[in-house]
Amino acid sequence: MPDGIRERWIESDRLLGATFLFPVVALVVFVVFLPVAWALYNSLFAMGTLSLDQEFIWFQNYEALLFGDAGFWDSLGRSLYFALGSTFLQLLLAIPTALLLNKQLKGIALARAVALLPYLIPTIVVGMVFTWMGHPQLGVMSNLAQDTGLANDPVSFFGSETWAMPSLIVANSWKFTAFIVMMVLARLQSIPETHYEAARMCGANAWEQFRDVTLPNIRSVILLVLLLRGIWMFNKFDIIWILTRGGPAEATTTLPIFIYEIAFVEYRMGLALAASTLLFFLLVLGGIAYMRIFNPAEEVAT
Repeated sequence: MPDGIRERWIESDRLLGATFLFPVVALVVFVVFLPVAWALYNSLFAMGTLSLDQEFIWFQNYEALLFGDAGFWDSLGRSLYFALGSTFLQLLLAIPTALLLNKQLKGIALARAVALLPYLIPTIVVGMVFTWMGHPQLGVMSNLAQDTGLANDPVSFFGSETWAMPSLIVANSWKFTAFIVMMVLARLQSIPETHYEAARMCGANAWEQFRDVTLPNIRSVILLVLLLRGIWMFNKFDIIWILTRGGPAEATTTLPIFIYEIAFVEYRMGLALAASTLLFFLLVLGGIAYMRIFNPAEEVAT
């Protein structure tokens, strides 16, 4: 091929690649970088939600959050508690469920569809159902606790400082476990049956087959799920607000709830933007650290 034609071919190929890449780059710029830059810039001002008045105060909002407002650190701790508790409970429930749904049993297709239903139910409906279930007089959770001897008196599971956060984690996990189930199940179905046959020929029992064949094959999915669900649970707002609104006595005020209250209850938008910026960079740094330690992308590739 002559050099001129080759150069024109390469140039047209580059132009085509840039054409396909442009929408993605534009989406990232407008959806991620511009909002973050806007929040970072406005977090340097003292500004209200209902007022256009602004006063440039440099990093005083960040100083107030990091060194003057214990509520920021308390809500950060609750976010970690909620995110870790939800993620690990979902994973603990999802793996045996996926293993069961991977069996070739009669009616297994229907069982898989039913297992996905909680994930499809709107969060507001889940919140209403669990609000009723956690009612101290009418709810089945309180009655069950009394019938089994775990409690002598009616328990308000979402109105108790002791039980509110664990109850939130259970409600949240009931809805979102199905997501992990589907991911693990998809990976299980890609494991060749010959691997299990070879293990059985070597005398491996059921536990040894899980340990030596199943677990190494689903490890990549587990690592990826831990990252994705951890980030999503850390940012979770809707189900917490529906069930407890951050109460009682701020027992379930996670960082997203804390930011919402600063912005739309106290009307301190500058401070809320500073807290949002800190949340963004915390998640970015946490994600980078996780990727460097576990490298789930490499695990998926292998």
